[in-house]
Amino acid sequence: MIKKISIISFIALALWACTPKPLKIDLVQAPVKLAISTQIVPGQAIIVTVSKSFSALQQTDSNSLLSQFLVEHARVILTANGTDFKLTKIAPGIYGNLIGPNAPGTVFNLAVYDSTTGLSITSQTKYYETVSIDSLWFDRIILVDDTNYFANIRFVDPAGQNHYMINTYKNSDAFTRIGGSDILFDGNNGVRTTPVSDAIFTQALHTERVPLFNYKKGDTLTVTLSNISPDYYKYLVERNRARRNGLGTALGEPVTLTTNIVGGYGFFTAIIPNIRRKVITD
Repeated sequence: MIKKISIISFIALALWACTPKPLKIDLVQAPVKLAISTQIVPGQAIIVTVSKSFSALQQTDSNSLLSQFLVEHARVILTANGTDFKLTKIAPGIYGNLIGPNAPGTVFNLAVYDSTTGLSITSQTKYYETVSIDSLWFDRIILVDDTNYFANIRFVDPAGQNHYMINTYKNSDAFTRIGGSDILFDGNNGVRTTPVSDAIFTQALHTERVPLFNYKKGDTLTVTLSNISPDYYKYLVERNRARRNGLGTALGEPVTLTTNIVGGYGFFTAIIPNIRRKVITD
């Protein structure tokens, strides 16, 4: 018995001796900047979400998290066709205004200033011509006791190089979140964003097949198709890759997101989506 204890003690001592001493690492936090997300609401209104970046190492509680990074006292100015539109605060961090109809190719300029922190950003984007959904239908695949649905979105791809954003909304999510890919809402409760490039299309009339997660008979699917810029497509691809890595995954691939925000993060867009709704009947 004494011999066994001695052997165990020797092994434990050897393992302790081989354990490297912990290294002290000082992590420098990135400077706080404004983060921007935008979406066009059908009816020619624009919504701009203004938040602040924060460190994942920062100690906070879930109840105060939103109040800490949403910007409540921003001055948000949108300029289009030589006219300035001052956006009104709708809720903490969310600003909006009617901007009226604009022709494809219209250039929009955005300027945001936070009077509390002194932070500011500028950005510019262009309105791309709307591409319409030609038809929408479902595929149902049954594997044992599991039923999976797919949405098929058919549309005509215009000449030239084009990029698209397909958003799918489940049931009532469409009424509050339609029109863009928002950093606060996307990916929750059935809201999904799929970036698509026509580089893989084989013909002008294209059908994109999108998986629907946690859908069942009787659910209403809302699909939006948006014609987007190459940079915004790149941003969406990078953001999806970052989400697949998973927060805190040691082996995840580091991802730096493309941005068109000068002095901040996020992406400024002016997108008019084409919308289709359909109920799953079988």
